[in-house]
Order: sequence, then C-alpha cells, then structure tokens
Amino acid sequence: MLCDQKKNTQISISRQKGMGVLEAVIAAVLISLLIVIFFGRIMKISATIERESMQQTVNHINSAVNIEALTLLIRDDQQALAEWDGANPMRLLNPAPLQYRGSFDNPNPLEVSPGSWFFDESDGLLIYRINHIEKFGGGRAIPERVRFRLSTTYEDNNNNAQRDANERVTGLRFDALDAYQWYPEGEGIKQ
Repeated sequence: MLCDQKKNTQISISRQKGMGVLEAVIAAVLISLLIVIFFGRIMKISATIERESMQQTVNHINSAVNIEALTLLIRDDQQALAEWDGANPMRLLNPAPLQYRGSFDNPNPLEVSPGSWFFDESDGLLIYRINHIEKFGGGRAIPERVRFRLSTTYEDNNNNAQRDANERVTGLRFDALDAYQWYPEGEGIKQ
C-alpha cells in the first residue's frame, strides 16, 4: 500500500511538472488566434493611417496652392501664376512628405512603391499610388492610383474654355482627376 501511494504521488508530481499534449495544443491554438486577430487589427489601422496621410497631404497641398495664388495675385504677377499650370505642387511644400518619391519624366507607376507620391513631368500630374487597395475605390487601376493636377483659373471672357492671351489668371486649383473614395472600417472590397 505504501508502494501504491508513492506511485500516485510520483504520477501526480510528473503531471504537475510539465504541460500535457492537450494543454500544449490548446495554448498553441489560443496563441495563433491572438496573432491572427492582432495582425488583422494592424492591417485595419495601417489602411486608416494611409487614408489619413493621403488626405492630409492633399489638404497641405491645397493650402500651399492657395497661399501661393494669393501671394502672386497680390503682386499681380500673371506670368508666375501662369507658370504653375501643370507644375509640380510638391515644390510648394517644405519639406515634401516622406512618401514623395520625386519627379520623373514619363514614369511607369508599377515601378513606384505603393503608398507613395510621385510627379509625372510629361503629363504634369501628381500621382498617389495606393497601398491598401482593399479599402479603396475609384482612381486608376493596375496599379491603383489617383492623379491630381495643378491648374490655373482664368477669366474666360469669350467662353471658349481656354485661356487666351488677353484673359487674366484669377487663381490656382489643385484637383483630383479621378473620382475615388476610401471605404470606412469594416467595409471595402471583399477578398
């Protein structure tokens, strides 16, 4: 009987020392589940950060364009205003955003990293390449991007929809050429 008590004590001590196979499997499943939830949340936060960063850059450019236009209008510098038509608006930001990759002549958008801005000198377009395409709708596809253009506004005295030499520049505009939207959290393209 004393021998049976020793056996039971040894068995119970050995079970207490380590984790059994069932416990290890349950722990591994729980840890895996937590990792999946964590990375899913990180992806949602990352898409929100991209959306807010892009919109903040657009807002900064609009503000800088308005300040430049008002400054040049006050000086009555028609030539300087006209020179901004199709120019790179990132020149107005100091410093440029970290996501700005530079100005290129006829760039291939596939060669620019997602989540980046770049200027196409040949077309006079500032372009943002989308990173989180699952949360984005519109723009241009393959690769997903949005094009913007800095242009002049002018008095169109003869209503011909183009600026003639005798028509004054009245301001600058920074507009998206492509309709786009960011989907709210919990929505987007189903994958």
